[in-house]
Amino acid sequence: MNLRQSAALVAAILMMMSVTVTQMPTVHGECFDKIGSDLPGGTITIGNSILDVHVEDQLTGYGIGTYTVTTGSAHPSPGRNVFFTYPEGAPFPYSTYTTLHVTDTQRDYVTAGEWLSYWVTPDSGYTLVNLDTQNPSTTSTSTMMTNTWTTTEQLQIVQEIEIIGTTTTDTLVRIEMCVTNNDAVEHTVGIRNEWDLMIDGWDGAWIRPWISPSTPGTWLDTETEWTSPTFLFWETSNMPESLFSVYGSISSPGGSTPPDRFVFAHWGNASQRAYSYTPTGIVIGGVGPNIGGQYDSSVLYYWNPTTINSGESKQVVSYVTTFITAISPISATVDLDPDKLNLMSNGQWITVYTTLPEGYSVGDIDATTVELRHDDFVLPAEWGEIQDGVLMTKFDRIALRDYLGEADLSDGDKFYDVTLTIAGELSDGTPFEGTDIIAVIRR
Repeated sequence: MNLRQSAALVAAILMMMSVTVTQMPTVHGECFDKIGSDLPGGTITIGNSILDVHVEDQLTGYGIGTYTVTTGSAHPSPGRNVFFTYPEGAPFPYSTYTTLHVTDTQRDYVTAGEWLSYWVTPDSGYTLVNLDTQNPSTTSTSTMMTNTWTTTEQLQIVQEIEIIGTTTTDTLVRIEMCVTNNDAVEHTVGIRNEWDLMIDGWDGAWIRPWISPSTPGTWLDTETEWTSPTFLFWETSNMPESLFSVYGSISSPGGSTPPDRFVFAHWGNASQRAYSYTPTGIVIGGVGPNIGGQYDSSVLYYWNPTTINSGESKQVVSYVTTFITAISPISATVDLDPDKLNLMSNGQWITVYTTLPEGYSVGDIDATTVELRHDDFVLPAEWGEIQDGVLMTKFDRIALRDYLGEADLSDGDKFYDVTLTIAGELSDGTPFEGTDIIAVIRR
């Protein structure tokens, strides 16, 4: 048994031996609008029997608000790890934690508790603060856990973890961090989520980004970072095969807060840094369990420091699941008219006809969110209406023509094809996306 396994086992024993009850303080700010009932301390499990989240709720453990995720009894692969815990599938939070990075007071607040507080190093010039010392409180229901803290700067931190969905096609874990400034002066705050991956007992997961609902990227086994990532979500899996994959949000599903920076990182190295971490490119995706060795994967979400004025809030939301259907946008069918575009032409509109798969209605599409996209080019719809069960939207043809002319994607050919993406959201925020090919005739 290695150091990490031993420490986790000791924590499990301590959790079973101690109980703490916390009281909910007076709460201010827009972030805190769902309060559950107070429950006795210890490790509290919330879930829907498909996915379970185990959240620390005692001062003597690994930090109030520290959490891990496992598969539940109704999951196709029950009793397995999604995030690290030991033993396999056990309800003991351990190595996944969150950091609040306050630049003006140079404090790194962590949910890591006493054990990780002597493992973790703050940024240079910063003071590391265990959030267990910052007035922690906990409430929960069967599917939602809320932790709150109030820092020295009068920053109210609310972590809300919720199980969404009821089936193996729509179950998600939603993790929201919200910081409200109840001080009289502004503060500048960054947020980092560190998720320690451990799929089905294997520590060295591989990762790939999903560019569209039907376009996965290349599997990666080395530390990698993305600044302002543009992909929809990511997938991690054991290689060469796994019982299941784990999927995490970037811009999908709807309601996600895209991170400013996303890192596939070695857990041992990244977890020792409270906030700032630069990957070195080492291989971390393995082909065996390898708990705690070189093959030890995690992901880091960074939301850069921003100024929060007095009375205002900063809120970020991320999701994790083991079901691609829960995190991927709805796959729409789109048809562009005309399907040929002469770059010498001067027509007014590109018309797009959009339909959704069975179970969804185009009447639920928010037409103001519909966009035509290609790489970094984004063209909003000018207007839209429903005709015979099909959403018809109009886009500025001259703007698309000028973009394609300047981009010059022809490789010297007179005729060439370009794949365009149509994306938008339903009125409840659920994203949809579809693609179609337009033939382009060069000038």
